[in-house]
Amino acid sequence: MKTIIRMIPIIFLLCAVFPIQSRALSCEEVKEPVIDHYDLAVAGTVLEVSKNKVMIEVEQSWKREVSSPLIFHTDLTWGFGFEKDRHYLIYLDERNGDYDNSPCSPVERGDAPERLGNMEPMSPEEDGNAGLKMWMLFRIEKIVLFGVLLIVTLGIIILYSYRKRIQLKG
Repeated sequence: MKTIIRMIPIIFLLCAVFPIQSRALSCEEVKEPVIDHYDLAVAGTVLEVSKNKVMIEVEQSWKREVSSPLIFHTDLTWGFGFEKDRHYLIYLDERNGDYDNSPCSPVERGDAPERLGNMEPMSPEEDGNAGLKMWMLFRIEKIVLFGVLLIVTLGIIILYSYRKRIQLKG
């Protein structure tokens, strides 16, 4: 018991010297109509989710016509937890030609709500490169990993054979 009592000041000292870092996310409340605060809104079904990208088959869009499928960036740590094969209404911003769903952007499950008002929805343009786009964006990490492993393996083989040659000559 005395040992525990002696450790309490040490624990407090360690907490003061090495504080635990915490992060908070503070989002500004968006006034109605929500669509006025974003570049566009899309409704559709999620096809694929990766570390920071989501591919959605767009059924309707508002404020802008987009191609389907559409790929947008998101922060899966802070933002909405998208699930494959689920239907969503997503508000997006455009930055440098890419679409972004910030952690504070509203996301709603299901069909488009009444909050879009009288805005007419637009139908998406069909993108003929959808399969290639999906493959490149969501499988590229595996290709890079395979390439790195191949280079490391070849390097080890070359190093091993070079070392054997030196031992045979010497």
